[in-house]
Amino acid sequence: MGESLIATGFPYYHFDQMQKYLRILESLMTQTHGLRRMGSAAIDLAYVACGRFEAFYEYNLNSWDMAAGVLLIQEAGVS
Repeated sequence: MGESLIATGFPYYHFDQMQKYLRILESLMTQTHGLRRMGSAAIDLAYVACGRFEAFYEYNLNSWDMAAGVLLIQEAGVS
């Protein structure tokens, strides 16, 4: 995990969960090679599919936020 580059996004509602989210981000920041925020769950997942990122994490997404990216990952054969 130390060499992994992780994509993420930031919450824009449900701020009552902010401390929990910040603890997860802190863990990812200290245990990975870095975090990147592109601004779109679909593009983040497309980058996972093509190998630019090793993983994507974002809290409280809706299914439509991820549908296209998940399909790309499945089609690319990434597990």
